Amino acid sequence: MRKILFFLFVFGIFNSVLWAVYQPTESDALNFNQAKKAFQDQPHNPDARFELAMSLSYVGQIELAWAVLKKIPEYDKNYAEKVIERYEKERESTPENWMVHYKLAFGYYFADQKDEAFESFQNVIDRNPNLVWTYGFQGVLLGEKKDYKQVIKICRKALTIEPDATAIHFLLGEAYYKVGDLWGVFTQALKVGQLKSDEKNKGVYDNYTLD
Repeated sequence: MRKILFFLFVFGIFNSVLWAVYQPTESDALNFNQAKKAFQDQPHNPDARFELAMSLSYVGQIELAWAVLKKIPEYDKNYAEKVIERYEKERESTPENWMVHYKLAFGYYFADQKDEAFESFQNVIDRNPNLVWTYGFQGVLLGEKKDYKQVIKICRKALTIEPDATAIHFLLGEAYYKVGDLWGVFTQALKVGQLKSDEKNKGVYDNYTLD
């Protein structure tokens, strides 16, 4: 999940056209604010950190979510295994709860159980097909297997659900780069630049900070 196409920014392609952008919901904002408060109260608590990262990932703040997640082993080096144990039990009692599968997928990912992570993300999609970022996480897993054609396919599917999901355009651009499609890279660089500019102008993520 580290490889989210930072290189696209070198193009510096911005213009005056403002595109529609993904907008977090009121429920997203409430969830984030609650998670942020718990994290601020206990910044070294792995559970608080994990829940904050999940709330960020729900709205596509992938880079920030990763920054929060990657420090968890400093406080509990066995946390991924604990997440797996906790949410495998919850999966048995509430199998239709997509959040359980979502959080379990991250436990699997950080325990290096990538096939199980992919399957858990698929379980999320089966229950909540409009959570566009889940397709992106599947794309990351496929990218780690160097299956870039499938990454492109899954990103295109995600963009039929949310055409202005910036992180998905990042990932799609990286996949195009890997298969040598420079025009595809160019179009995604343009789109990312425009979306990032619009997000900044509209203050979409102004409240999604850790300050």
